[in-house]
Amino acid sequence: MNKLYINKEIISSIFVVSMIIILFTQLRIFNLPIGFGEFGLLLLGLIIFLQLLIEKKNIFFQFKHLFIVFWVIIFITLILSYLWVNIMNIHSTNTNVIHDIMAYGFVMYCILLFILLDKHYNLDFGILVERISYYSLLFYGILLGVTYCFGDVLGITLKYENIARYVGLSSNANQLALVFTIIPFLILFYNKEYKTNLYDNININLLLFILSIFIIYWISSRGLILALVIMFILVGIFYLYQKYNKIILWLYIALLSLIILNYDLIIHMLFIKGIGSFEHRIELWTNAIELFQLSPLIGFGPGAHVSTVVNLSHYWEVHNTFLDLLLQVGIIGLSLYIFLLYKIGKNLFVYGNILLFAAFCVLILFSSVHFVLRHPIFWLYLFYFYQVGKHK
Repeated sequence: MNKLYINKEIISSIFVVSMIIILFTQLRIFNLPIGFGEFGLLLLGLIIFLQLLIEKKNIFFQFKHLFIVFWVIIFITLILSYLWVNIMNIHSTNTNVIHDIMAYGFVMYCILLFILLDKHYNLDFGILVERISYYSLLFYGILLGVTYCFGDVLGITLKYENIARYVGLSSNANQLALVFTIIPFLILFYNKEYKTNLYDNININLLLFILSIFIIYWISSRGLILALVIMFILVGIFYLYQKYNKIILWLYIALLSLIILNYDLIIHMLFIKGIGSFEHRIELWTNAIELFQLSPLIGFGPGAHVSTVVNLSHYWEVHNTFLDLLLQVGIIGLSLYIFLLYKIGKNLFVYGNILLFAAFCVLILFSSVHFVLRHPIFWLYLFYFYQVGKHK
């Protein structure tokens, strides 16, 4: 036996389902970053590696890929910085270290899996992301309806952090928000650029677009809502200049809907002080910048490092991917990350589609108020944008 045949559709189906249920963090095992979605991706990787081994194909050249190079350097820097701050006793919190190392290791594995699916199976990541978007909308839309109508009977609640926030099967509403960062603009992109089996009718597109906005409203992520409002305005101005009336209409309907539906949330975000408010984020960011100066080059290693006046013995993540990365791997890691985003954004901009570029911007804006580097879905989105730009 010198060849193991596996249907590409089976491979893509396992991948799509696994990426969707990886957000079911309420169902993870023993509070570890391992759940059914992770097991599905591990199983898929085992199948792929077995097939490549039987066919005697070399996978080591994949380590020259930009994403792999980035993560290898980041991982080495994480280890060195952790050892450095502990040996020198600079600022060692030892908070969430094992959790972060496991999560980062799994992200590296996922990226290698993305590359193998692209190189050896020639899977179209545009179609994969499209299916994830479509099935996520369908699943979370149905689950939201069931939760809203029968939540009391089933023991399911829309409450999160003492306010009504939809979490789906995630343990944190912002985890679910990450999935929906790019979906509204993707739907506009699918409608404008090409027709597929999933998005072959303008009425279906409109319904999906409205559904995405409705789900985002219930998730109530201030960071996502603000990012979408900003990009809806900017893209609307662009298409107003281009005189593309249909896209303008959809954008401003979505914009007005978000503002009207979330006016109380926006007021809370801008004017109400408290531990969950924007003021708390500012305090974290300020403390992070001050702390960074103790180890500016390589940071402090994995884990949470910043405390606040509310609880000096508790260490927080900064809730800003750029600043969290700066604290963990210093200027070296942050510079690499900015270069990676620049590379992706530049190629995507050259690709010439304002809707995909806007989706990318929403993702990055959202990441500026959350720490998202541990989430495989974030790296799947970045990999997708990288592939689109590369094949421009």
